[in-house]
Amino acid sequence: MSSKSLSRFGAQSVVTQQSVARERELDEIIARWDEGERADALSALRAAPHLAEFRSAVVSLAYEEYCQRLESGETVDEVEFIAKFSPHDTALRKVLALHRLDQGGARLPERLEAGDKFLGYEIVDGLGRGAFSRVYLAVETSLARRPVVLKLTTMPGLELEALGTLENPYIVPVLTAVRMGPGGPTAIIMPFHGPATFEDLAAKLRTTTCRNGQVIFDIASTPAALPPKAGLATMPTRYSGRSLLEGIVWLLRGVAEGLSKAHETGYLHLDLKPSNILLAAGVSPMLADFNLSQRRDEQTLAVGGTVPYMAPEQLQRYLGRQGIDVTAAADVYSLGVIAHELLSGKHPYGPIDAGLEPRELAEILRERMQTLRHGSISVAGLNPSLRRLLEACLSIDPKARPSAEELRRRLTLELGTAARSVRIAVRRPLASASVAGAMIAVLAFGAIAWSLRPTPMERAQAAYWRSDEPMATALIGEILAVDPNHKPALVLKARIAIDRGKYDEADLILQPLIEESNDAEPKSLYGYALAIRRKWQDAIDVLQPLVESDRATSADLNNYAHALIQVGGRLPEAELILNDAKLRDVRNAAVYYNRGYLDLTKSYADTGYCPKFGLEQSIEAQKVQGPRGENSFQKALLRLQIRKFEPGNDDAIVGDLHEAFEYGHSKDVLRQGTFKCLVSHPKYAELANIKGDAGRHPIAKLIRPPMP
Repeated sequence: MSSKSLSRFGAQSVVTQQSVARERELDEIIARWDEGERADALSALRAAPHLAEFRSAVVSLAYEEYCQRLESGETVDEVEFIAKFSPHDTALRKVLALHRLDQGGARLPERLEAGDKFLGYEIVDGLGRGAFSRVYLAVETSLARRPVVLKLTTMPGLELEALGTLENPYIVPVLTAVRMGPGGPTAIIMPFHGPATFEDLAAKLRTTTCRNGQVIFDIASTPAALPPKAGLATMPTRYSGRSLLEGIVWLLRGVAEGLSKAHETGYLHLDLKPSNILLAAGVSPMLADFNLSQRRDEQTLAVGGTVPYMAPEQLQRYLGRQGIDVTAAADVYSLGVIAHELLSGKHPYGPIDAGLEPRELAEILRERMQTLRHGSISVAGLNPSLRRLLEACLSIDPKARPSAEELRRRLTLELGTAARSVRIAVRRPLASASVAGAMIAVLAFGAIAWSLRPTPMERAQAAYWRSDEPMATALIGEILAVDPNHKPALVLKARIAIDRGKYDEADLILQPLIEESNDAEPKSLYGYALAIRRKWQDAIDVLQPLVESDRATSADLNNYAHALIQVGGRLPEAELILNDAKLRDVRNAAVYYNRGYLDLTKSYADTGYCPKFGLEQSIEAQKVQGPRGENSFQKALLRLQIRKFEPGNDDAIVGDLHEAFEYGHSKDVLRQGTFKCLVSHPKYAELANIKGDAGRHPIAKLIRPPMP
């Protein structure tokens, strides 16, 4: 196989059935070349003319031929070679330019087949390929053969950094990542949530006459779909019987929330399109493929994306105009285009010819935008406020578009008004009917308004979020008086009991729930409550099924790893778990603290081990949550161990102790003789006089599981 980097033009994490068939055909062609047949992309395209309709297929085959000819020792005239593949010469020229930058670097492994074992995963099927990556459906052999998406890429860009930073129910998370040696490719492992995407939903909506939310449930429940996973923000089943408009608004609100999280964390997606939004089992929209993402504060953004979904300013950059800022507003515009397609079945700027070369299509769209100035919202049944919101998303002026967070907030409000707009339109003939008919309309409107009020459980959860525990407790009491087995109310009651330190009360609630169901939240809370009481093995037994089934949050993984460290003899396992926890939430300070604690423990067990990495992790913990007495004391202990290998850090150790006592750590350690080697330090005597406040700066070794 050639030393290829591969393409940022394709390789989606989940693809349609047609795409899968196309990728298999490409694999078969390349396999013949690998086995000795001369690589000739033009001959292959003449034999399979349907492949020539797809730019990614043409570029992939041309690039494969180019690499194989170079590896055979042949000299290739690049200008002449590129010219043969017009009208895709521009795209191919970019790929070959990137190849030159990456020459001598990462190499992808040989093409993987179903049944192949790779990094502890068994390949099931290919999902996609592009010019810089390959994507496979695989199962993890060590964890109950759970299905995952395995993406191999030689140019991960910011995708790994972005997905590792973003923890949100509307963004596909990274489970782990492996760099295969110096200069080698990167394997990114993500959960597999089923094959459906917004592209499948849009295609279905263009052909179906069904106008209620059930069509969304049908798409997300294809035969290949998996059971919903814990932690996904699944669409309430009540939407299956409501209007299609309500269901689409609910999905768009979720995408807006995922975008808001990305923008808040400092990332722009820049390639938002229907095939990059999964429709996970349980009807949960999830943002995927951050391969073209950029940091929000970068002024020189790489030109990329998918032309029909590019914002006007992104199109101008793509066409070579300089001095144009591409901001978070570009993602909002892309979501506006997706919304228009889902609601109307059409692009807001008219028909899109998929056969056009991308730059030609970009020019056509730019001309249409200059003529119309904003997308025409020709969707029946929209209330005025929703129509104005979508028009704002499609504004030519980026400053006129709402932020992703504002869009999320307004779509949340529209979940009520969308229902009313559709139903009032249906009832409009009643306006000229009899008084009795008018009264029926008023009563019906009142019933709808009542149905849109928050439920007692939603009110209890809202009260808990705003730290109004008395109100939450009172509402829970009302719910349980009517239904003593109401699971969400019981779980929230247990959560409040844990917050108050009433662990026995929480045990009595959670144990029956765990026995009766396989829900993640009761196990998560119970494992945390056990760990808080230092019942380490019990906590491990409760949390282990969550970890093995991929339902554990970063908090669960942290708590599980801390318990593993405490029982002893399981440090390697704890290290792997903490790495996963960090990937799921890079802002979880407890993970960094515990990683430092693990290294300190390892250095005590192995006198030849220097815990420099543990010190780095403890410093990271402080960067995330500020100084904490126990973390500063841990830094001092780590430096003391490092001192055996690298003398000369006494000033730093004394500084850590000063900080530890200032932020509340007990000074009793000075009498224990741990730091007697520092007695002669000029500032050591001052440590006994430091006054601190432990109550204001506690360290979190264990993390209370977040509320779904």
